[in-house]
Amino acid sequence: MCACHKKVSLRQGLGDLIDEAGEIVKTRNKADFMDELSDISYAVGRLLGAAVGREYIRMPFDDRHVTKVAKRMARYGCIRSERWLKDGVCPNTAIPDVTES
Repeated sequence: MCACHKKVSLRQGLGDLIDEAGEIVKTRNKADFMDELSDISYAVGRLLGAAVGREYIRMPFDDRHVTKVAKRMARYGCIRSERWLKDGVCPNTAIPDVTES
């Protein structure tokens, strides 16, 4: 997984869930609704994972999102959609520390 899938805080997990819930009200058709529902399920899994110190806990109905993430990882190495990439690269790519101690 890319660094975008690191453990999140409870606050971040809750914020992500609220963001996803806001997107579902904008859906216009059943396919988009089902996709957003899967995104919400995934966000709940991230929030629950934060509560127990894990990256993620699998949830019912998260299959669409998990499949979408797997395709993104195979395609460009990041779980996030292309609009979040920076010059085509994961925005959380770790840059090695080259400073001398």
